[in-house]
Amino acid sequence: MSDSRWVGAISAFAVPGSINGYMSIEYQVSGKLCSGFGTLNGPATNTIATLEWTLTNYNADVCPGGIPNTMTVKLGR
Repeated sequence: MSDSRWVGAISAFAVPGSINGYMSIEYQVSGKLCSGFGTLNGPATNTIATLEWTLTNYNADVCPGGIPNTMTVKLGR
């Protein structure tokens, strides 16, 4: 999957101390479009946010060996 191009979107709302929202992702495997959608939440400060994305919609039968059910992304400035 290292040669795959992944695209997606994040829609989130941040308040002091936390961030909540949704994240989607799409990529191709052997000509098939694979996609996932899920919730996004985590703690946030003025300088860093730790986002945990939990998939709620993903078809592992169509796209085997795909993305994990939970991912953690740390963003900082």
